[in-house]
Amino acid sequence: MPQVDVDITLDESGHDLVNAKFTDDRWELNVRARASEFLTLRDIRAMDWNSRRVAKVGTSAGAGVFWCADGDGATIMIGHDEETWDLAISVPLRLVDDLVRQVESL
Repeated sequence: MPQVDVDITLDESGHDLVNAKFTDDRWELNVRARASEFLTLRDIRAMDWNSRRVAKVGTSAGAGVFWCADGDGATIMIGHDEETWDLAISVPLRLVDDLVRQVESL
């Protein structure tokens, strides 16, 4: 079952960033963003892919990270934009809710 854990890291300029580590038995995804950016994901249920509403929050592997929701799932897309992403994973929305809760408690 996928899970998420957060910790604080530093960017190249020495500014605080939050690292969100999504893991499952066979994969791991690290997304880095400012806490305030991750907190915008409180509204992920309004980010409907069918309406082309996505949020750009964070970076992974040097590329942008785009988030959207569909039903009880969230899709995390990594790439240059939300239309031409290179990698996407789907996770339960509860995982994004957990991410927000953890960032709020930092």
